[in-house]
Amino acid sequence: MKCEISQNTLRQPIRIQLFGKGWLNHQEASCAALPNVFWPLVGLVATAADQRISRTRLAGELWPDHDELSARHCLASALWRIRGALPDGAVLFTASNDWIALARSNRLWVDAVAFDVRLKRALAAPERLALPAERQRLAQALGLYRSAFLRECDHPWAGLQRERLRTLVGNLRLDS
Repeated sequence: MKCEISQNTLRQPIRIQLFGKGWLNHQEASCAALPNVFWPLVGLVATAADQRISRTRLAGELWPDHDELSARHCLASALWRIRGALPDGAVLFTASNDWIALARSNRLWVDAVAFDVRLKRALAAPERLALPAERQRLAQALGLYRSAFLRECDHPWAGLQRERLRTLVGNLRLDS
């Protein structure tokens, strides 16, 4: 996965793209320091219900060949390395001893989360798609799907997510 640094503004939010190649856009983030597990870790949390996942499940998915204690240690190390690669004050995750979640902040934007939120709104009230503004919102959401989800990630769960999202997008394409 690649990481591109934008030199736009000092106070810009962290933007993470999970559709296509992994992409992080923030002026002060150190891409070279991000561990390889960054992309699958963010992808797993972003696609979990409410962008929240148990540490045990997350560690087991990312390090399936390790026992639970060892996998959780790997997870803790990865989170520490991610935190060190991000600018001071940047928060991607909130956590407890039992779970990890994406931070709820206007300083963090993840394309897959924005896509999911917008699609859920459209699916919750499909009758509203008769309104041009709602159809436009759905079209914008579908536009976030630029390419396959984490296309360079070979974890089995990522393949399942790619297929789920591809099918969802195919079923929701808007007619003119």
